Amino acid sequence: MGRAEHLLLSVASVWETAIKLRRFGRDRVEPLGEWFDAVIDPTRELSTTLLPVEPADCAAFLDLPAVHGDPFDRMIAAQARRRGLPVVSADPVFDAYGCERIW
Repeated sequence: MGRAEHLLLSVASVWETAIKLRRFGRDRVEPLGEWFDAVIDPTRELSTTLLPVEPADCAAFLDLPAVHGDPFDRMIAAQARRRGLPVVSADPVFDAYGCERIW
């Protein structure tokens, strides 16, 4: 497999990160806005684009079983399956959703 030159970052991941920062303390990492700006920075060697949640993603979300209680994982799986994209994650739950998983 070749080296990726572009990544998509689901807005669901950004939203989940914001919720976890509120729950576990913002002092543990840099502010979310700064992190997000650094990730999306077009001058980075590996470019990243924000993947919005579209109405069709919500419909695909409803078609997936609730394998576990994390709606963000299910949305990411729905987005990946709908677009034929792999998911970069160490979490094997994506296997249960039938996603190609890298990592």
